[in-house]
Amino acid sequence: MLNEQIHDQPLRYFTMAHELGHIIMQEGLIGYYTLNNYAHSSLENEANEFAVALLGQLYIEENQRLPDNYFDLVYLYGMPIF
Repeated sequence: MLNEQIHDQPLRYFTMAHELGHIIMQEGLIGYYTLNNYAHSSLENEANEFAVALLGQLYIEENQRLPDNYFDLVYLYGMPIF
């Protein structure tokens, strides 16, 4: 159930990690779409932070080193440029 427009793009990694963040960090949250804009933004930021941390760890495991810079993660995993 991945958007066909990103199916073969690095952004798919960030998107999946972001959605996993919602599942893990916001377990049991009911009425997500009825929350106000501030709460919605807060939940999205939390999922983004989870995705960045998870994919940062993935980079370290795959490469046995820290990334040289954030743009390594942007290029490989489709991280957004904040």
